[in-house]
Amino acid sequence: MRSFLGYLLFLVVACSPSSERNIEFECQNSSILTNESSYETFGFFVFDDIREAIECSKVSQKPTLLYFTGYGAVGCKPKNRHPLLDNKKTKAIIAEHYNFSAFYVDSKTKLTPDDHELIAWFEENYYKNCDQADYKLRTIGNLYLKFQICFLKSNAQPLLVVLADENTILAQQAYTDKPVEMWRFLNDGIKKYRDNKKN
Repeated sequence: MRSFLGYLLFLVVACSPSSERNIEFECQNSSILTNESSYETFGFFVFDDIREAIECSKVSQKPTLLYFTGYGAVGCKPKNRHPLLDNKKTKAIIAEHYNFSAFYVDSKTKLTPDDHELIAWFEENYYKNCDQADYKLRTIGNLYLKFQICFLKSNAQPLLVVLADENTILAQQAYTDKPVEMWRFLNDGIKKYRDNKKN
């Protein structure tokens, strides 16, 4: 049923007379528009593109939550690939209060000429003053790992980061197996986001 509703809503968005995407509509209906693989993996909507997550945050008035992980990361075992997020209350907080985007830093998917706009966006916002200038970008994983190193000065996964906008970091959380620490981190990120919006 979710797939069918998602497909219908996709047609409404994609076939709109306007050539511009209706980001507000997509934000409001993200729980239905999500693709099956993302929902089955995480239990909530996942933005595949950080630019869309940040744009949606501006519309929805919710912070962006970045999740740096890897298929082979410590704490991301195949049986329970995302232990940081494997809790019903944690999932509920993220689904209601955040725009979530995941980054697999060891992804082997090759970058193609179609990715040039995404690469240019990262270059403009995060790479231009980074001392990793000679880091070769051949895969999506390379792109995401360089982003983590340049922006967060870290290369450890898993890592969760709360953003107010493209460049304002509100909170970070490394691996923990204690759900209460995750709830504290997520609620702290929400509070800091709201305080930041008041200023």
